[in-house]
Amino acid sequence: MAKSSFGFIRWGFMGAACLFMLLFFGRGFLSVPSVTSDLSEISSGDEFHTAGDLQELLIRLLDTKSVELLKSLLQQNGVDSAGILRVGTMTAYRPDDIKLVTVIRDAERILSNGKSLAIVCAIVEANKRENVPNSPDLPIIYVFDDNGRIVKSIGSRDYMSKESAKNIDVITLGTKNSWFVLVERWDFTTSGNYRYSDFYLLADPIEKVLEVRHLYDSIGYTGTEKQAAYSGSFVSFGRTESHKFPIVADGSTPRPRIQWLADECKFKGPSKMTFKGEFLYEVNSKESVRFLKTD
Repeated sequence: MAKSSFGFIRWGFMGAACLFMLLFFGRGFLSVPSVTSDLSEISSGDEFHTAGDLQELLIRLLDTKSVELLKSLLQQNGVDSAGILRVGTMTAYRPDDIKLVTVIRDAERILSNGKSLAIVCAIVEANKRENVPNSPDLPIIYVFDDNGRIVKSIGSRDYMSKESAKNIDVITLGTKNSWFVLVERWDFTTSGNYRYSDFYLLADPIEKVLEVRHLYDSIGYTGTEKQAAYSGSFVSFGRTESHKFPIVADGSTPRPRIQWLADECKFKGPSKMTFKGEFLYEVNSKESVRFLKTD
């Protein structure tokens, strides 16, 4: 009887020891991935419902510039994420460009007009259309609040739509506390000599403040605070190599420029301009909610 009792106790002790080892060393197999783990390894099917989850996704996205994280964040916001190819802009910025223009190249958090926003630039594959078999890749800008909730998207996958862009840049016009989204669009009604440029002010609300039709490859703008301190914040629409503007009686040179008045938060200038009978630009006043014409 004593021997049988000892055997029972021995096997009971060994069983308990095995159970302890299984629980201790097997924790890695029994654990469940959390939102604070490497989100790039979590499939897009996992859900992030709370504000904290969206915020965590946004933080990871800004840090890694990951396409998969951008898709996950858009999906959790109920936004179509199909066709996204990469995070970044269409413009091939060089390291020295930072001396010429303050710009967002991929994904960044900004403070504009007192509002904290996260800007994500992306390149998407255009929707296939039978009449446009070789549609180019297109840029889209996504704007999120600090909690990861989407505020606005600018651009479209439909190459032939008015919302699609040839190029999109996020710039300051040399201001200290304002950011703009500059959208360059095709003018499909002409033979290709003209473009549209839209300026969206990143504020509350985000709205189109200026829409201009102009000659292609003719737009210029203030790039840095240093430039703005010298000549103010402005947008210009003349080709310097072909448009030699005359000096008038007072010694000044008329320029096809539209000034940004930071104190008044609006653009100001001529609504249209020609040079020696050649069209330079024309503002669509109906679509330009912060434009004061001087003509």
